[in-house]
Amino acid sequence: MPVLLCALILRHVGLKYRSKLEGTRWRNVWDAALLVSGLVPALVFRVAFGNVLQGMPIRFDDSLRMTFTDNLFGLFNPFALLCGLVSVAMLTMHDATWLACETKDVVPARARRAATRRGIVLAVLFVIGGFWVARLDGYVAQSFAGVDAPSNPLAKQVVRQAGALMSNFRAMPVAMAAPALAIVCALLTALLSSLGRFRALAFVSSGLSVASVIATAGISLFPFLLPSSIDPNSSLIVWDASSSAMRLLVMTVATVILLPIVLADTAWVYRVLRGPVTAQDIEADPHMTY
Repeated sequence: MPVLLCALILRHVGLKYRSKLEGTRWRNVWDAALLVSGLVPALVFRVAFGNVLQGMPIRFDDSLRMTFTDNLFGLFNPFALLCGLVSVAMLTMHDATWLACETKDVVPARARRAATRRGIVLAVLFVIGGFWVARLDGYVAQSFAGVDAPSNPLAKQVVRQAGALMSNFRAMPVAMAAPALAIVCALLTALLSSLGRFRALAFVSSGLSVASVIATAGISLFPFLLPSSIDPNSSLIVWDASSSAMRLLVMTVATVILLPIVLADTAWVYRVLRGPVTAQDIEADPHMTY
């Protein structure tokens, strides 16, 4: 967490200070800082999720206190790193398609080339990850207290089972649409970007690929949210981790009130910042836009 916090702080500082001084060296330093601050969260968050798919080394004691029995470096295993690379390829592909839509002159061509390469890389890594997941041990909840019982993570029986991460896809073949769409849309994004046309369509295709990758991971895990690799009965499933009925009601009311405000604010920001960024815009305000 301290590493991620430092990366986020560095990103905000870098965006502010990059153009405070003239000179290529100054900007290159902050460009490198921005690269690191964007790369680290994208990689680490997905590495963490790769460990969730495999099961985290956690357990609950009799007082329901959770204990993590590994260290940070133990989380950087080969499968988790593959998940991190999938995340980096996925996000840079989507960023590149957006940059191609919002810029002019030489930048869109570079962004389209980046989107083409990242789309192909994403499709390849995602396919490799799918074959790898099929060979991993998953988790199956054989029994639990029920949705109306008091929340107790230890009141259930969970076992490890080979190929369990594919069980939801076998039970509901329609769920295979999620990974299929992730691959097809990633390749479609690469194709549209390489053609240099239909930039908006490439952005939509990229967004569908991102959503499908996330949906695939969620379908693979369900109903588990945080399986335990050292004590399967300590795994958290949807019913263990859900809030009380009163808290869910409060959250629903707050969402109904606040979500329209957030959406309106976001729509206003996109309206103000609409249109591509040109070289003339940068020259007119070099200390803010470049």
